[in-house]
Amino acid sequence: MCLSVLFIENTKKCVEHTEESEQGKSVEPKIKSIETEKVVYEENMNYIMQGTQGLGLANNNLSKAKKSGFDQVDSGRVPLEFVSGKSSSSDQPKSNRLSTKVIDIPYTIIGKICLKLNAKDNMFYKDYRLLGEKMGYSKDVTRDLERKENPTDALLQLWSIKPEATVQNLIALLKDTDLERIDVATILENWVEGKGSK
Repeated sequence: MCLSVLFIENTKKCVEHTEESEQGKSVEPKIKSIETEKVVYEENMNYIMQGTQGLGLANNNLSKAKKSGFDQVDSGRVPLEFVSGKSSSSDQPKSNRLSTKVIDIPYTIIGKICLKLNAKDNMFYKDYRLLGEKMGYSKDVTRDLERKENPTDALLQLWSIKPEATVQNLIALLKDTDLERIDVATILENWVEGKGSK
């Protein structure tokens, strides 16, 4: 018999047992002692593990539950798209995204920003160095950033501890007449509008 069929059949048995007890029918307990309960628990965990592996759904949470003896259905690391009533950053309205802290911008967007601002502009300094200056950092700080593998990311991490480090303020800095990095501001504006990468 296929593992997924076993998994589904055992799930149906659990549902039927629950429905019978909810309807007031007398359901005799099948577990007579703690030792029997432990054996039944181990069998159920084996069925669940086999069924989820057969369906390609096995993960670390089930093995942790098996080891700990606790039911970890409400794990804190469930992706938001699987939680009803919750939305991911891609579903946020425009105003919410503008007030998003810089540290919470998705990596795909940060990567695009860093790619553009890490390229040094030794003529006009319209890169991470001038952005750092606009953020209020000294030339010593921006020179120190040059030694980093990803200076723009380091700058954004440094700036993110300040309360004004929001997407809206970053866009304003990028559009400043001295910096004029409309290409980078457009990446953020497209994300705010829900266009392109999320």
